[in-house]
Amino acid sequence: MSKSVDLPDDVYARIEETAVASGSTVVEAIAKRFPQPAPPLAANGNGEPPRTLADMMEGLVGVIAGDGPTDLAENHSKYFGEYVEEKHRTGRL
Repeated sequence: MSKSVDLPDDVYARIEETAVASGSTVVEAIAKRFPQPAPPLAANGNGEPPRTLADMMEGLVGVIAGDGPTDLAENHSKYFGEYVEEKHRTGRL
């Protein structure tokens, strides 16, 4: 299915200029700007939508060890400050 869009001449000229500079057509330049959305994730490869967050994230994330501080919510400023200080000390900030 085709659609038509009326554009002001200056807008079309900018799109055409961008397309020529990148070695593509006007249609290709517009299509690059608006890529296809990613398809929804399927759980366990069975074609059904994910039922839980764990299903949706399966294969995408790792595991975080739970042996760190247990008071992050209460002392987040302290831990963040220590983290930034360590990064600065080691020259990574």
